[in-house]
Order: sequence, then C-alpha cells, then structure tokens
Amino acid sequence: MKNKLFLHIGLHRTGTTYIQKFIFPNLTNISYHPKQKTRKFIIKPLYEQENNILISDEHLSSAPLGRFLANNDREGYRSWAEHRDNVLRRLKLIYPNAHIIISIRPHYPWIRSIYNLYLQHGGVQKFENFWSEKSELFVTGSRDFMLEPIIHQIKREWSNVTILNFEELRKDPRKFIKVLAEELSVNYTLNHLIIKQSKSRLTDRNKDTSQNINRLYQKLFIPVAVREYTNKKIIFPLLQGINGRNKLNLSSHQEAITKHYYQDWRNIQNLLVSKGQ
Repeated sequence: MKNKLFLHIGLHRTGTTYIQKFIFPNLTNISYHPKQKTRKFIIKPLYEQENNILISDEHLSSAPLGRFLANNDREGYRSWAEHRDNVLRRLKLIYPNAHIIISIRPHYPWIRSIYNLYLQHGGVQKFENFWSEKSELFVTGSRDFMLEPIIHQIKREWSNVTILNFEELRKDPRKFIKVLAEELSVNYTLNHLIIKQSKSRLTDRNKDTSQNINRLYQKLFIPVAVREYTNKKIIFPLLQGINGRNKLNLSSHQEAITKHYYQDWRNIQNLLVSKGQ
C-alpha cells in the first residue's frame, strides 16, 4: 500500500505549537517531522522513501502578519488571503495527494490571539481597527478572517482534509488525540502529553502601555525585527512582572465579532472531525 503523507498547515494561532509539541509526538506508527525540518521536504519531497509521514508547519498556510512585517513594501505585498491562496497553490503542485490537516478556532479568541502577536511585533493599531475593513494590515479587512473560504479552497485542492477545532483540544486533550488518531487511521499513546493552561503574553493593564512603546518605536524608525526582540525579551516580561499575567481581555468587542462571523462559524461546524462527540 502506498505511504501516506499528512500535512498540518496551521492556521496560525490555533494551538499549533501545543499540537506540534504534545499531540503529534503521541502518534506512534507515523514519522513526524516538526516545522524545523520542513524545508528539506519543500525542496525535495521525500515521502516515498519512508512509511507514513506527518509534516507540521503553520507557515504552509501563510502568515497573517506578513503585510505588517513587510512594512517596507506595503504596496507590493498581497493581502493575507491573496498570499495564502498563492502558498496553497504552490503546495498543491508539490504534494497533490497529501492528506491536509488544518486547525481552526472560534473567531473572537483567534483574532484576539493574532492581535496579541501583532502587539508583540510592534503594532500600534487599536483592536477595533485591527480586524475591521479599515485595517492597513489586511487589504480585504475582516474578510481575511473568514474561515469558510479557506476551508473550501483547501477542499477544492485536496480530496483528504481533516479539520481540527482548537477548543476541543483545550477541553479534553486525551479525547482530542483519540479522535485525531482515528481520523488519520494511526495508533497513539499518551506518553508525551502535558496538559497546561495557555497564558497570554499581554494583560488588560499593559495593552495601552505596549501600544505607546510601539508608537515610540515607529517615531524612532526602529526595525520590526528589533521591536519584536525587545518586546519579547525585555518589555513584555517586565510588564508581566509588574501587572501579572492575566489574559488579554477585549470582551467589549466579543459580541460584535461573534455576531459578524456567526454564519461563517456555523457553516463549518459539520466539517469538524469532533462533531457530535
């Protein structure tokens, strides 16, 4: 029987790091290659030389902050949706018969998590502008966060697609592994499973402080890479020590986001592997 190739392609900020560290290593009769080893497979496909292979790298579905990080070429950089389309088309050319695994989560915590990352990279936009049609980062605005078009594009390109809900992982990691293993027809153990509560890097009280610091970076023309390193290694740990480590709370926007994406989230429920379980 021909070996199977599984590609876990993100999405960004949907529990990918946890899945890569604590879920995939528990799948036993499969050769797992995390994102640090992805490059060699993109350059030269090797899945015919081994048994079943699992490759995981969220960058295979493009990065949501690409336009922001490419701030020296804003006009030349595509929107997240356009760039993602291009990345997926190239991936299809390399791996036309792969089994695609994609993880998603409800829109409000997902957008909040991306915004958290955006502040860490030195962003200054307010949250209400970050996900709106006025956003400078996403050419198509809030439509860049629509999940149904992403899922439909992937299902058009590949016949085998598994969709994981990050909220199911948070509720019960053991059940999540069991359902995933059954979906992929592989075995599993619980040897590498570590259950921990994820913690945000920003709090309500230091959100405004971080934005003001990022505005100062802009005025001083500090490169994005330097902003990210300084925030991650110095500024954010300092603010966490002063203000604690409570989750970034933008609940005043939760109702608006949930309402805006209600139909989108509802339309993909029947596609989730954990439905009805």
